[in-house]
Amino acid sequence: MPPSSSRAQDETLIVVAHPDDETLGCAHELIRHSALCHILHTTDGGPFESRFWRQAGAATREEYAARRKAELYAAMRVFGLSGAQLEMLPVADREAPRNLPRLIAEITARLRALQPAIVYTHPFEGGHPDHDATAFAVQHACASLDAEGLPMPERREFTGYHARNGEFHAGDFLWEANAIVETPLEPGEQARKLAALDCYHSQQRVIARFALSPQRWRIAPVYDFAHRPHAGPLYCEIREMGYRFEDFAALAAAAR
Repeated sequence: MPPSSSRAQDETLIVVAHPDDETLGCAHELIRHSALCHILHTTDGGPFESRFWRQAGAATREEYAARRKAELYAAMRVFGLSGAQLEMLPVADREAPRNLPRLIAEITARLRALQPAIVYTHPFEGGHPDHDATAFAVQHACASLDAEGLPMPERREFTGYHARNGEFHAGDFLWEANAIVETPLEPGEQARKLAALDCYHSQQRVIARFALSPQRWRIAPVYDFAHRPHAGPLYCEIREMGYRFEDFAALAAAAR
């Protein structure tokens, strides 16, 4: 049987890599339970590669990161979230794998302070190195709570993107694990999600590749980050995002 999608009045922590990931992955929570949601971004969305921020008309990485944060705040106002519900770590886009110990510590601290019933994050699928690093950090933060005998939140993951036959594929999980909960959005909810996504002016070419509905999530499996999520080139390798899987695995082993 799939896990229940009904909700008690408990806090939810959404841990994602970049501004817009929270809306693409968790719009159902942000629309239906906005007062219970807290969001932690593990990067500021600004990469060191100048081609990204220059395409957006920004003069520096910092200017581009500030623009992405402003887009986030505008998008979250669509759902009724306040700035007090948002946190962003000062880690550059694509640098999350090189900051795994910090990510684990920061996420663990938020879990202790908030004591959420649920934590959402990315699956480990080789789509983006920051997504995989965030999934790693959340899994290890939850494990650290368990090792201390503290209550763990239910660790959920939402669909992202990965390589399928060497091409970009979004909206489904890479491989079968726990039962998938499919949450369709009503027309009015789709309109709110679209309004939030429209706030991300710098990301429209990427956002256009994702469907508005349904949202899909599942209880996250326990990943072995020492092994490739699938055979063949990962999407982050195809798009040359600065990491081969062997680089990521070495950083993950060092963080463990």
